Amino acid sequence: MIHALSLLLVLQGSPGTPLGVEFRAPPDWVPVEAPPLRAFAPPKLARGELLLLTLWPAERVASPDGFAAWFERKLAGPGETVLQQSPLDHRPANGLDVLTVTQRVRIPQGGQVVRVVYGIAAGDRVALAMLTSNQDQLVTGYAAQARGFFESLRFTEAAPQIAGPPAPRPPASPPERARARTAIPAAGFDGTEPRGLFYRLQAGLGSTRMETQTRIFLPSRRLFRVYPFGGGDGIDEERCNPDMCGGYRIDGAWLTVRWDNGDTQRLSFARSGDGFTLDGDTFQPARGLGAAEAVGDWVNPGNAGNPFDTGLRLKADGSFEWKGGSQEATLRGHYELRGLTLVLHFADGTSKPYTLFAAGRTQPAGLISFDGSVYARR
Repeated sequence: MIHALSLLLVLQGSPGTPLGVEFRAPPDWVPVEAPPLRAFAPPKLARGELLLLTLWPAERVASPDGFAAWFERKLAGPGETVLQQSPLDHRPANGLDVLTVTQRVRIPQGGQVVRVVYGIAAGDRVALAMLTSNQDQLVTGYAAQARGFFESLRFTEAAPQIAGPPAPRPPASPPERARARTAIPAAGFDGTEPRGLFYRLQAGLGSTRMETQTRIFLPSRRLFRVYPFGGGDGIDEERCNPDMCGGYRIDGAWLTVRWDNGDTQRLSFARSGDGFTLDGDTFQPARGLGAAEAVGDWVNPGNAGNPFDTGLRLKADGSFEWKGGSQEATLRGHYELRGLTLVLHFADGTSKPYTLFAAGRTQPAGLISFDGSVYARR
């Protein structure tokens, strides 16, 4: 059964590729033959239970900014259907840049599986690890051991190169065009039609962690069922998958959307207070936080069985502390709020925007959505 699951992993590297990543396998877990990958399974699974930790060889991307795009390309292989996916969790951990996501996926000839995908980056080096199972309770039950495996990942030092003649310089290429983000209007209604960013809260796959699901309505009658990473005041339309964005119209109690891949959906639609219900799910307008309201300690509210614990402290003096799964991962700097965007200016001189808005009706906010994950005020 373990071997059968290893055949379901379609994100293969090249034979003979050096791993380039240090790791610590969970004690007593059994190695699974899957070169050039490293894979491990717990020793005492019942008949029909499948659980596998997998690590791929390190790769290189053109620039550190390419980490997120590389990670997103790894989230679905040939013939796979992603049935449900949590928002991407982008954070620091153990001195690395980390991206995580939880998926429910239908795999060819393998049925449905749950995957926790974990990507790390340092400079232009990137690597991928994954926890895969056919049962949610196994993901929860082995969460602590998976966490230890993921947090043990480190890039190995590159082997010294023997100097040789300089390589010929390739012809200069034109600079890459900066991507333009389409502005997202403030959430509300234009007559009968919603405009802006609306959200609902949902339980994360395989854990008690809460996550944010969003719908974005533009005045051009474009609808997006994606989370606007990188700031909630704009969206990069060019990076939207064709099954996640499309044109829509509202006819009375129905919203009809034609996704860019050609599929059409007809969903029940009704106003509900200052939000709406869509196919039975209630969405509320996203509200930005004032400077004083944002101050506080924010933590994940349901961490039982969750291998990814993070915390964000926003101070009244404009400084912040952001930690991953251990104290050594804490990053510091100063921050600024711009509508639904939180810009973190790190101590090393770099800056990065994140999406931040209140996830509830109370004022001051007791819950926030921070780049897709729900945090509670401590």
